[in-house]
Amino acid sequence: MNQKELYGFGPFTLDPVERTLLQEGKPLAVTPKAFDLLLYLVRNHGRILTKDELIRNLWPETFVEEVNLAVNISTVRKLLGEGPRDGRYIVTVSGRGYRFVAAVQEITVPLERASEEAQPPLLVPPEPPDTISEDPAAASASIMPDIADESHLPTNVVHPARRNEPRWIISAPLSWFCW
Repeated sequence: MNQKELYGFGPFTLDPVERTLLQEGKPLAVTPKAFDLLLYLVRNHGRILTKDELIRNLWPETFVEEVNLAVNISTVRKLLGEGPRDGRYIVTVSGRGYRFVAAVQEITVPLERASEEAQPPLLVPPEPPDTISEDPAAASASIMPDIADESHLPTNVVHPARRNEPRWIISAPLSWFCW
């Protein structure tokens, strides 16, 4: 399969492969179950989806209360910026279920090459000095800049020893050290 499907509605784009919801190109934080619910609603837009059908498809082989569905519907509505009575995207059909009413555009885009095909950058060690010194300090100075000499640092970097703020190290869970 060389293509993937996206769904566009209003300012939103839903990507089932990447499991992302974008609003005007910016990703929104979506819980997995809320994403599944939104995807099911969008794929079945215009149709009344009964509460039983939604529960059966979103929580297969699991007993859940209707309140779980209601909580996730509320979560999706908040993500889309609507209240329970707005009806721009999700309409409650009293006594029956829910319907996704926004116009949905199905978009097909080519898949990008798999990330595992990309080669990681090679790390190149520094070139050895032209001459070998018998003095270890001189040899290390030719490879590493002097730590006290900050000329090799960008001008907008503050050396940690120059900061007048506490330094914290997280060593182990629930352990804090300051110097």
